[in-house]
Amino acid sequence: MKLQILGGTGDAKQLAITLHNSGIEVIYSIAGIVRQPDLPCEVLSGGFSKRGGLTHYIRENKITALVNATHPFAQKMSLAAQRSAEQTGIMFWRYQRPDWQATEEDSWSFYEDWGQLLRQLNTFHSVFLSQGQLTESMLAALLMHRKTPQHFLHRTAVIPSHATPDWMSWEHGIGPFNLDRELALLQHYKIDAIVSKHSGGALPSKILAARALKLPVFLLERPSLLASKNEICDLAKLTNAIITHAKSV
Repeated sequence: MKLQILGGTGDAKQLAITLHNSGIEVIYSIAGIVRQPDLPCEVLSGGFSKRGGLTHYIRENKITALVNATHPFAQKMSLAAQRSAEQTGIMFWRYQRPDWQATEEDSWSFYEDWGQLLRQLNTFHSVFLSQGQLTESMLAALLMHRKTPQHFLHRTAVIPSHATPDWMSWEHGIGPFNLDRELALLQHYKIDAIVSKHSGGALPSKILAARALKLPVFLLERPSLLASKNEICDLAKLTNAIITHAKSV
């Protein structure tokens, strides 16, 4: 079996290492925007548009199975993966991280769109935007809803494509982050609310820091994806399913 993993997450890297060590031929694919992973298997960086598209790449390279283990918010890539698997007839799995589980110490609220979320931030003075890049439309909506003298801290792994306004600070950061660093960051900027994507999986340190400091967290819900019969929410179960399939072919 020749397996392609659409990665870019810690879970995907762990999956690639385990499957490679089990004897499966693995190609690990990433966008390559932030950094290159150090993996024992082949790593493909830079996307598929320059390679004729994902479906073409699968056929040309005789890929026989595909795993979508991209970030839960990579909606376009997830859709392309499922369609390519259907068009080529190869085995397909999708890893869906389990939802975060709140405790009585957490103050979380969930929103389906950016504008809906922004309307809830008016009473806060210093907001940590940790949801990733801001598009021009997201920035415009933020400006429209912002209440003077409200300040925002924005952290991303790559330099923002927009100019940073004077009411916003930008921090460069590539996760994962440790708890002490996150606590120090929140306290330095006197953060009183956090915005994040509800990415699922292991709770990141920023959410644990919010819990420790009793800060409210405003979460963007994950986008809806097409139904998939081979969607698995447990990494160990996914690993076992792939290894079992590999032994059967």
